[in-house]
Amino acid sequence: MVSPRDVTADAFIVAYASHLKRSGKLEVPTWVDLVKTGHGKEQGPLDPDWYYVRAAALARHIYLRPRCGLASLKKYQGNAKRRGVRPSHHVDASGSVQRKVVQSLEKIGVLEEHPDGGRMISQEGQRDLDRISSSVLQDALKQAKEESAERGDAPTKRRIRFPKKNKIKIKKAGEDKPKSAKKKKAKKPKAEAEA
Repeated sequence: MVSPRDVTADAFIVAYASHLKRSGKLEVPTWVDLVKTGHGKEQGPLDPDWYYVRAAALARHIYLRPRCGLASLKKYQGNAKRRGVRPSHHVDASGSVQRKVVQSLEKIGVLEEHPDGGRMISQEGQRDLDRISSSVLQDALKQAKEESAERGDAPTKRRIRFPKKNKIKIKKAGEDKPKSAKKKKAKKPKAEAEA
């Protein structure tokens, strides 16, 4: 069974955010274009769909760490605050933004409250996240097969790596160092060179 642990975070978050946007179930507040996501930020998010991306990231985080409260979510989404010439320090993200995202995910049934405190993924939410992660993995495998077909080598006995920016590279098992592009020329014997 494929879970969000089996795929990279960036690929999963992009896929789940687009799923949330397409479904239209997630209720987006009216203030999303006006707000900063924390007092450590200088500007608000530039991505107009940042609320869906934040919801996908929090859903994945709670899936991997059940019983997660708002304080840990604030710390997870926090950043380094620039303080001029003084050293920068970590500051937590906005608690209001995290709370509204969690409440929105609870409304659509992805999250539920844990009996001991915090939040956890519901059964319906776990089914959705597993389905999205399996589709991400299938897309990665399909892309890897296409790339191996272009190169002309067989994709068997190979493992798939998930590098950044969703570019899939295939590496032979046991091959850790890339081969150099230049090939050394074979030295000709002196007798042949003089003749």
